[in-house]
Amino acid sequence: MKKIMAFAVASAFVVPVMADVNVSVNTEFFMSSVDGEQTLSGGDQIVSFSGSSETSNGYTVSGSMNILASGAEEDTTVTTDGGESISLAGPFGSISVGDVASGLDNVGDYSDMAPRDGGFGADGADHSVLYVLPALAEGVTVSASFSPEGDNFGGSAEGDSYSVAYNFGNGEVYAGTLSADGADDMSAYGIRAGMSGATFAYEMGSQGDVDFTGMAASYAIGETTIIMEVQEETGNAAAADDADQSIVALTHNMGGGLSVYIQQTQDDATDTDTAYAGMIYAF
Repeated sequence: MKKIMAFAVASAFVVPVMADVNVSVNTEFFMSSVDGEQTLSGGDQIVSFSGSSETSNGYTVSGSMNILASGAEEDTTVTTDGGESISLAGPFGSISVGDVASGLDNVGDYSDMAPRDGGFGADGADHSVLYVLPALAEGVTVSASFSPEGDNFGGSAEGDSYSVAYNFGNGEVYAGTLSADGADDMSAYGIRAGMSGATFAYEMGSQGDVDFTGMAASYAIGETTIIMEVQEETGNAAAADDADQSIVALTHNMGGGLSVYIQQTQDDATDTDTAYAGMIYAF
């Protein structure tokens, strides 16, 4: 990540403000093999911009945006990748406006450990306004969010969400809910704990008649990490089979922002086994 000093234009009065601006780039390429057919693909190529400064009364203001390049070389598209927001933090807590996490999305997703595939199905959607209360007690985080009626920046549907998380040193627990116009309410809870290089995570959630379960474990040996992840989705009437994925992966940090990985994914819903070998460079 490169840190530069830049002048920003603040408010309609066009007052120059010295701000800390950060630019980071994440690029990924991987080889996948399904039923003996190999494909070289690019993951999301993301350029992230963020900045922060201090108001005259001591509040911290920050902003961020991401640019995403995706698709094959001949039809690459460049779009924003979400996260465009302005945040204000102080003794009252913090409030963020734009394409921001919902209360539920602001916590959890502990079992999403593998480089590709997987991911807990009840981690919540984005919202337009996120408020995080000041610490009510040590280790406690309370989040609330909403999206108003009508079109919203980032495309979020009208709704609200609430969550609470408690960090107990070597682990964390959370619980949260999310409601969205035209969809069943979502709820989820989970726990993550770690010690001596090992991390374990377990999550459960539901949305209407659909139940989600996420389980994952990782063990770090120096710069190498072994990952096992299982994601289950049951009760979806629109799916022919339950959507279950079992993943085993190994990642290695080579330093200088470069990491490599190999992974095997078994997808019961599509009855496919996919092998991956990839590299990620972040700077």
